[in-house]
Amino acid sequence: MNAGGPVRRSRASFLAAIWAIAIVAGGCAAQANPGWTYAPVVVPSGSAGTSSAPPGPASTPAASSPQPPGGATVIDITARNVAFEQTRLTAPANVPLTIHFDNEDSGVPHDVAIYRGSAEGQQVFQGAIVTGVASTDYHVPALPAGTYTVICTVHPTLMTAILTIQ
Repeated sequence: MNAGGPVRRSRASFLAAIWAIAIVAGGCAAQANPGWTYAPVVVPSGSAGTSSAPPGPASTPAASSPQPPGGATVIDITARNVAFEQTRLTAPANVPLTIHFDNEDSGVPHDVAIYRGSAEGQQVFQGAIVTGVASTDYHVPALPAGTYTVICTVHPTLMTAILTIQ
């Protein structure tokens, strides 16, 4: 029998037991706390926002915006100091609309939602949330003539505009 043989085996057994306990404990912790949190869906620039898409962040540089789909009208909306700079917007009826949204509030999330009539009316469009400084293009389906309210759903009492479709 060599010196230290049983001690080495005991030490190796002890370390293996500790390792096994650590793995089991880590597995239990992973079940109790899966290590994930909800993160909104990332919607790339140029494909953001449809009325059925969930809002999510879209961080793209403000350098250039892609061309709107055939025949779309483009309007610009800028968020600055937790307000829309453009409070009166107009677009033609029954033509797809591209909203070039520029969020200039650093680190602040904003989006664009469109409601028929007032903000209590039927929602006809919901764009993805954009955390600034960033921009995106929202592609809005053709809307019939009428008056619509545009809001930021993150700051609905501070950020509103009127969209007239004629």
